[in-house]
Amino acid sequence: MATAEKTQSGVRPSERVVSARAYAAPVYAPSIVLRLDSNEGPEPSSDLRLALDGVLSEAVRRYPVASDLERDIAQQFGVDPLRVVVTNGGDEAIDRICRAMIEPGRGLLTHDPVFEMIPRAARLSGGEVSTVRWIEGALDVDAMIERIDERVGVVAVVSPCNPTGATVGSDDLLRLADAAQRFGAVLLADLAYVEFADEDPTTALLECDNVVVVRTFSKAFGLAGLRVGYAIASEAVAGWMRSVGGPYPVSGPALAVAREALAIDNSAYIERVRAECEDLIDRVQSCGGRPQASSANFVLARFEDAETVWTRLADAGVAVRRFVARAGLEDALRVSLPGDPKSFAYLLDALEYAMGRGPMPEWRVPSGSRRGSATRSTKETSIRCAVALDGTGASEVRTGLGFLDHMLTALARHSSIDIELACRGDLEVDDHHTVEDCALVLGSAIDDALGRRAGIARFAEAYAPLDDALCRAVVDLSGRPSAHVVLDLKRDLVGDVAAENIEHFVRSLADRLRAAIHLDTVRGENDHHKAEAGFKALALALGRAVRVVRPDGEAPSTKGVL
Repeated sequence: MATAEKTQSGVRPSERVVSARAYAAPVYAPSIVLRLDSNEGPEPSSDLRLALDGVLSEAVRRYPVASDLERDIAQQFGVDPLRVVVTNGGDEAIDRICRAMIEPGRGLLTHDPVFEMIPRAARLSGGEVSTVRWIEGALDVDAMIERIDERVGVVAVVSPCNPTGATVGSDDLLRLADAAQRFGAVLLADLAYVEFADEDPTTALLECDNVVVVRTFSKAFGLAGLRVGYAIASEAVAGWMRSVGGPYPVSGPALAVAREALAIDNSAYIERVRAECEDLIDRVQSCGGRPQASSANFVLARFEDAETVWTRLADAGVAVRRFVARAGLEDALRVSLPGDPKSFAYLLDALEYAMGRGPMPEWRVPSGSRRGSATRSTKETSIRCAVALDGTGASEVRTGLGFLDHMLTALARHSSIDIELACRGDLEVDDHHTVEDCALVLGSAIDDALGRRAGIARFAEAYAPLDDALCRAVVDLSGRPSAHVVLDLKRDLVGDVAAENIEHFVRSLADRLRAAIHLDTVRGENDHHKAEAGFKALALALGRAVRVVRPDGEAPSTKGVL
């Protein structure tokens, strides 16, 4: 039937295409709130989103050149840039390796199960696929070595393995590379999940001329949607990979954001995922499932009735991967680890429900009308800000000014407004543009979140002491900007911010927030204390003013509108 469908137009494709199936991307029901079936990484940080916002139009207009990213990757691993090939995700790197090394009569040796795109790429290149079974425990490296001969062009190992999460040690990988080299074959080491593992064999493998290491920005960096991967090989193999691929596989904006990602420390996220892995394994066991040890950002677990567990998880809004037609995995589900406390807690509750041990959980999110965002991009600054009025006071703030970061973190914490703000400013000039523009963007984001301001308290006052200092803030979210700010700061600088700019921040905030703000120091001697007490008083008043106190949504004004 498949052959008839593909040839009914009178055009006959190659036999390799006739027997191939297109990759089917998952389709999600509207009720799915957690997509834990694709092993995707974290939500990109504000720095990465700011990098994407700041991509110059030239990066869109010009054909992209990957040499800068290849140089950065080469520097990270201590190799020549000619050995690095940036590709359209790790998938394209795998496809290029297969096209360069595989042909009729010369195929692929790998393990089973394995990342499904590897045998697919080999078959489309005209090669046969041979496998060694690896469901649980350690990979039988000796069995693989015995199978390597002149009919093998690529030996492929995925470590940590997708879909099991098991790993192969550096010594065994080097043994496989040595055996492959005797027959002119390469070892393809797919290390897409290696950031989550205890051991990273990359450095050792790069000493071998016939090893191709494939890595990606899709998992640990959370950039799956940008499709950026790379391969590191000898100059000769890297040259072959370039010769079988297109000239511009990755877009300019994607290359720019990937360069930013290399410089970001994501160790906290990785450690959170590793902790979640241990906790999920324990919970699956306590629920009666059989999880496998994992060194990746997912857990493979077996259940007596995997289909029912999968269905009930979906009923609770959680999508996980089920393997219907994969031999040896019929009773298994692969669950991605979200790396987020709220999402992980919900996953555990959903698992309890799926196993008949608890009620169906309810996914709670703040109202979308109470979230706002704003951006600003000038020759002086580039800023992105997002807020959630019904938050917990969480913050992620990077302005380049330590004292301003400190004040905005306090503003978020004591107002219970979540604030995410990232700024790149011309600090080589001074701090004025950064301070002013951050205030303007923050005010615009909160204004966006307030919408029509229906039902809010509108007016609020608060006092905040800090040791010798006492400050008072009075806020009216009237829709009309006005500010009276007297913090009585004596020093020229507080931290790395000019004292005059601290007061100017509040005035600029009031302007874009369209609020009347009165902020003054009642008493105090220490300027740091006065400035911090002022921001805390402002935070308390602002948090009270944005609260919804009229469930009917009536405007807090005799005019009927703000």
